[in-house]
Amino acid sequence: MKTVLFLVVSLTTIATALGQGQINFQTRIPPDILDAKVIRFGDWGSTTGLGAGEGFTAELVMVGKGEALTPLLPKTVFGTRTPADTYYVEPVIVTVPGFPAGSQIMVRMRVFETVAGNYESSRFKTISSDVHLTLGSPDSPANLNGLTTMGLVNIPEPSTLALLAFASMGLFFRR
Repeated sequence: MKTVLFLVVSLTTIATALGQGQINFQTRIPPDILDAKVIRFGDWGSTTGLGAGEGFTAELVMVGKGEALTPLLPKTVFGTRTPADTYYVEPVIVTVPGFPAGSQIMVRMRVFETVAGNYESSRFKTISSDVHLTLGSPDSPANLNGLTTMGLVNIPEPSTLALLAFASMGLFFRR
């Protein structure tokens, strides 16, 4: 009896561990499967845009009920080997805990400054629109079909004088 119980528990554990759905987290799959660049604009010295490149991290987040976002691991960085690589993430396989292969989920890709540590703390960040996908298996992880090019904009913080002027105008119009 103990042997049967041990086998049942072992098989359940193995099925749970291997049954997690997976995503092929990459933003370029040639020739024409996927080409979702991350382009940074602003005061980086380019009017045509550069790739995100070094200093930026990308992560997938699962969109749940009420727009709740659950970060998925691992995160990844952008390529740096060639100028063309800087537009695309370094490929990784993301496992979605609690969702077996074949599950329908919705994800977004977030990009932020690596030094900030997370998306919420970053001054320079962007987030994709929703990507609906069916989770794949370890043998065939799901591609991010539907992910599109995103722009990363450098929006500087206002100076102290600008904030003071804005506050003064508010007091003036209030009276």
